[in-house]
Amino acid sequence: MRKKLLPSSPLKTVFIVGLILTLIISWSIVIFALVSGRDSPGRGRAAGSAFARSLRDYDNFNAPGRVMDGINPNQIERRLSTLQRQARNVDEHLSVLKRRRELALIDRSYIVSYAQAAQEAALTFPYSVPLAAVAAEATLMAAPSENSQTLLKNYASRMTQNRFDLLALSLHMLAGNLDSPSQAAAIPAISSLFSLDLSGFPEETRNDLLIHEFLLLAYEGDSLNATRRLNSILFGEQQRPTRRDTLMGAEFFYDHGFPHRAAELFLQLGGDADNVRAADALVLAGEVAGARNIWFAMASPSPQEDSQSRQIRLRSLYNLAASSANQAEETMWLERLFTQQRGHGDRMGTYSVIRYTRLLDQERSTAILDDEISRQNPLLDLELLRRRQETWPHRRTAAETWLLVGRHSEEEFVYEWAAWYFEHQRLYAELAHLLVEAGRNRTTGSWYYLHRGLALIRDGRIAEAERVFREEISLNQARSPG
Repeated sequence: MRKKLLPSSPLKTVFIVGLILTLIISWSIVIFALVSGRDSPGRGRAAGSAFARSLRDYDNFNAPGRVMDGINPNQIERRLSTLQRQARNVDEHLSVLKRRRELALIDRSYIVSYAQAAQEAALTFPYSVPLAAVAAEATLMAAPSENSQTLLKNYASRMTQNRFDLLALSLHMLAGNLDSPSQAAAIPAISSLFSLDLSGFPEETRNDLLIHEFLLLAYEGDSLNATRRLNSILFGEQQRPTRRDTLMGAEFFYDHGFPHRAAELFLQLGGDADNVRAADALVLAGEVAGARNIWFAMASPSPQEDSQSRQIRLRSLYNLAASSANQAEETMWLERLFTQQRGHGDRMGTYSVIRYTRLLDQERSTAILDDEISRQNPLLDLELLRRRQETWPHRRTAAETWLLVGRHSEEEFVYEWAAWYFEHQRLYAELAHLLVEAGRNRTTGSWYYLHRGLALIRDGRIAEAERVFREEISLNQARSPG
């Protein structure tokens, strides 16, 4: 699927707020499960150890009560810093962080020290999943900073235990790891994360996760499952699909061989540009009559027409001409197009003039094309030469071809046509000179290597011709996005 069709990150700020609240509530339970029963002085280490004594003294000090009474926070911070320095293992650090978190929930001024302590503990024990989980929540509680997203990415990558899967998925969302399919594809076991029970998440967030999963499936080429996921987004029991969702579905179905369904979705969107895309889809489905009905409706001028509507109207007139049943009807639509467009300097005007003149005889067509404005347009200038060559001798056409190249020396397609003409007429000396000029101007597409190789074959230099063809194959592979 084309990269431009993918919507920007589906995660919205308002959803993040709800997600953070969910994390905080759930982690109150998680942290309790992690550290309950580990704080008593007689557990894991001797009751008389320095850490156990300091922990007991801190609890007897009743820091939460003193915070609520407005005691000097420096006294509390000194005690917590002492505890943190004495902590020697993961359990002891979790005990300290539990107490820091308790204060942070009472007074927001303690959040910064809580986040810093959690980050230091997670750095000290890089393989501890519980510490990484606590550090992630602390990062979310603190004010966003330049490295917040980097920290969340790091903590998300450390959620390797199944009991933390929901947290892992949440952190990947908040870290931006799902913002593009390529990033999501790099997450280990991402498919299993998408299959989790997400009933605890807000409805908007669940819908965004469905979209993330759909984009990942489409990115990985799993069209069958991508289609199933897309159908659940568009036609499932969850919230009504947004315009963004519907447009995404229409583009996907258009690109993956379901033009009828794409046309239906484009028509649901209802905008002028959407209706034009619906007509394109109907043509792709072989329903030209249906497409023409849309073009008929779009071909009438509007009293308050902007530039986009005008382009749509002109394009509709052109398409009506191109799909006409006979030459008379085609001529009628093109003439109507000419009366409504301003000049023929744009692509639509250029194609219209070329199409119209090809319906006429040689004399009338050259009369239309032979003016100073047309000479400045390389496509129209080439069309004039093409029509005149029907009556000119080959020598005259060859000379005029060089003049054409001189007038439009920056246009590669002019060189390509000239090379074809010289090759077709067996004017090999002219062709050799043209290839030199093209190489000098660096206008060397696939056509250039083709004619070079053919010239070498004519000279009997087969091995050199093979090298030229291989060179072009290598260049094409390097240019290919895949």
